Amino acid sequence: MDTIEGLSTSEQKIFKEVLRLGQTSAGRVTKNLGFHKGTVYNSLRRLEEKGLIGVKEDATRRIYSINSLSLRKRLAEEKEQHEKKVEGLKKILHAAKQNEKADEGKVLVLSGVEGFKTFFDDLYSWAYQTKKEYYFMGKGNEMVEHLGEDYYQRTQIKKKRLKLRCRVILNNISRRLPVKKHVVGNVRYLEMDYLSPVSTWMYGNTTVIVLWGSTPLQTIVIHSKGLTDSYRSFFENMWKMATP
Repeated sequence: MDTIEGLSTSEQKIFKEVLRLGQTSAGRVTKNLGFHKGTVYNSLRRLEEKGLIGVKEDATRRIYSINSLSLRKRLAEEKEQHEKKVEGLKKILHAAKQNEKADEGKVLVLSGVEGFKTFFDDLYSWAYQTKKEYYFMGKGNEMVEHLGEDYYQRTQIKKKRLKLRCRVILNNISRRLPVKKHVVGNVRYLEMDYLSPVSTWMYGNTTVIVLWGSTPLQTIVIHSKGLTDSYRSFFENMWKMATP
């Protein structure tokens, strides 16, 4: 069962125990969970105040049960709030897309490792949503060197799980580097003489160039259909020269 926001750890556990038992006394909850008696009584009181449980009294004790009416009300309120948030995000996304159209040729520079990860998340999101192929050219081991082999391996596992499509051209030397055992996609290799020392990604109308030698590393995101088409054409020529 999912947790309910706004409850302490003890309140969560006691709520779940009341839910499991249907109707119960405080003593039974105390015995089952092994909590201190005071903790159980205080938590039951707070759950009652929050409207999550109801209580009825018989001749000798108080019997607790889940307040389903209150839960349905809370569910309806949370659903309404969620729908409002979704609508708000849709409006923001629409405005962002309109800005992208207006910003043809715009260049965005992201600094450092976190800046690179921001771009990389966007790349995967685009590939997953559009089901289209993206392209990469570069030496091939830079992500391992700068972000760690563990991070790179996780990105490749995610790529495989999401069934993202890509074509990748790496330097021949990468065959002997850690990137070789992790890289996922349609991969070919080429002599370094034909490849730039920077890494280049192309997706949609976006070209991304990463300057690994900068301190901190620089991720240059360029929104330009013309530029991306040119890089993609260059990629296709290199692809014909490269070998599996």
